[in-house]
Amino acid sequence: DTPFDIQNGRLRRIRDDIPALDSLQRAAFRRRPEVRQVEAGVQARYHQWKAEKSRRYPELFIGMDWNLEYAPGRHFGGTNPHTGLSYENAFVGDGYNGRSVRAALGARWQLGLSGREADIRRAHVDYREMVRKRVWARQSIALEVQKSYEDALEARQNSRLGSRSRGAGWAWLLQTGERYDLGIASTRDLLEAYGAYLKSQSDYYQTLYDDYLAMAALYRTVGRPIWEIGDNGR
Repeated sequence: DTPFDIQNGRLRRIRDDIPALDSLQRAAFRRRPEVRQVEAGVQARYHQWKAEKSRRYPELFIGMDWNLEYAPGRHFGGTNPHTGLSYENAFVGDGYNGRSVRAALGARWQLGLSGREADIRRAHVDYREMVRKRVWARQSIALEVQKSYEDALEARQNSRLGSRSRGAGWAWLLQTGERYDLGIASTRDLLEAYGAYLKSQSDYYQTLYDDYLAMAALYRTVGRPIWEIGDNGR
């Protein structure tokens, strides 16, 4: 009971213009998730290396303690016999009412210099390795975009040639039909022209199909529709 509509089956031409290769590569560097992933890895390894280097120096810290105590009706002192008012004795500590603030400055420096330097060198090697992976990733993406770009250009050229071939086949069929009406062409000639036209039409649709697949592959390689990419790669 699900309603549906059958498409008319006609393929619409996509835009004929393809941006320049450098624009597509710049767009791929901004859009591909692999680039963002390797950039995040480079940043993580860099900060890990910086963290290991910071162990060469003492770690400074500040500690603070703030205390507030309040108990209504509790006090240490006595009562003035003349006024009858209570008073506090400054020389007797009150454990229920009071406030205090304390601060301390400290430093910590871990020993084991040989092990620390080894960790620093290891972190630096990991960072340089991730930098090389970033270079490899960018080169791989650039080559992949270049291959898809060249395949798209070839498929686009083949589809144009297929369109011309179909037009030539149609012209041959019309010419043969006119000659057949005039009686100077046989039925065999008409059938051969019609078969050649059908063959050229079938080849054209195949080249158009390959063109669309090549454009889709280029779309996937870049990470966005190529007709949305300008000359600056945005």
